[in-house]
Amino acid sequence: MTGLARGFAALLLVAFQMSLALPSASAHATLVEATPAAGSSVAQAPSAITLRFNEPLVDGARQVQVTGPDAATDVWTTGSTQLTGAELRADLVGLGGPGEYTVTYRVTSADGHAVSGSTYFTLTTDGGARPASGAESTSGRGSSVLGIAVVAGAVAALAAAGVRWRRRRAAS
Repeated sequence: MTGLARGFAALLLVAFQMSLALPSASAHATLVEATPAAGSSVAQAPSAITLRFNEPLVDGARQVQVTGPDAATDVWTTGSTQLTGAELRADLVGLGGPGEYTVTYRVTSADGHAVSGSTYFTLTTDGGARPASGAESTSGRGSSVLGIAVVAGAVAALAAAGVRWRRRRAAS
């Protein structure tokens, strides 16, 4: 087997091992319903955002952020969040002027993996509140240490394979 073929085989082996470490996407929680409903128009600012998923969530790292019509400066913080099985409720401090509001979320599914996404609704009247200063959000503890470790390991393995391949190529 030539050096190039060995390097390619090593690369395929690393890619295969990484694919075994990653669960299938169908195993993660999926948003099935939001209140206010996705794409809906509401005349009164809601007091809370409710997100319902297809499976229970882990009570740990979670984040809900609401941005208003001018997403660059219109960041709305939520009060507390309550998690009950597959439902996450984020109390709102208030909303501002009419326009489209985006609800961005990051939760941890029952299999321990972080899931993120967004939904939106339109407020047709003035909500009467002012945006918060800064991009604060409600979040729990935790981070994806396992994901970082997998990526770091893959990068190290690819770097080692590349160095080895270059040395063998230079020796030939």
